[in-house]
Amino acid sequence: MLPIALVATALPTSPAHAQLMGPPDPREAQFNQCLDLVIEDPARGVANAREWLANGGSYFALHCLAFAFSKQQRWQSAADSFAQAAQDAEAAKDERSANLWVQAANAALADGQPSTSIAFLDSALISGILEGQALGLAHLDRARALVALGELEKARAEFVLVQKHVPQDPLGWLLSATLERRLDNLERARADINVALSLGPEDPDILVEAGIISALLGNVEEARVKWQQVVTIDAPGPARVSAQEYLRQLAEMEAGEAPAADQAVSQPPVAPETVSSDRSSR
Repeated sequence: MLPIALVATALPTSPAHAQLMGPPDPREAQFNQCLDLVIEDPARGVANAREWLANGGSYFALHCLAFAFSKQQRWQSAADSFAQAAQDAEAAKDERSANLWVQAANAALADGQPSTSIAFLDSALISGILEGQALGLAHLDRARALVALGELEKARAEFVLVQKHVPQDPLGWLLSATLERRLDNLERARADINVALSLGPEDPDILVEAGIISALLGNVEEARVKWQQVVTIDAPGPARVSAQEYLRQLAEMEAGEAPAADQAVSQPPVAPETVSSDRSSR
């Protein structure tokens, strides 16, 4: 899983999003060439997309330009370009608009603008174009934005929709579990994290969160097993660092140098607004 700042430059578009791209258009070939150049050289990609836009590339060129800005982590520019592309696609009655609104929302959230992200997501949802997995992922993004705004009860309602539309996505269950734990609903948190574990048994972020919830419920040995599993299977990264820190706290607790486990892990680093799904702006 990626931190939120990388959400717009992740992996290829999900099948559900691909279904929203509409019928073939002769401009798609040039669009794909534009994206290839962006991947090879983002700076040249920006220049190429701007030239194409100036020569009538419309929202296809804007989409490519937004992708180039995302590759450069210029989130505000990416959000603006995605949003303009979405508006232009809507005006052309092209169903690609829904996907573009979602991408604009991701860029806005990466830029630290959750309110703007929600507005863009609402535009995508109101269109009625999103369905299935794409609809569920939009609600997931909306939940993350609401958490960033501190609207935790509203975020809970969004996670219900996520679990309805994408029940096989472990990220939705992970983030819901994290939110429930933050709200001190530990039994609900345990139920959600168990579903996440069934879907992603070796996902390091899921294992870290599962350990936190176990520790808060007083299941210290269960927590230790989960965190040790992260240290064993995960390459160096935030999840492994967190697991090692929690294992250190457990060792200190057992040596009488730290508070009980349910107090020692009361402020874990993993939260819904800081973990992101692996989805792309492409």
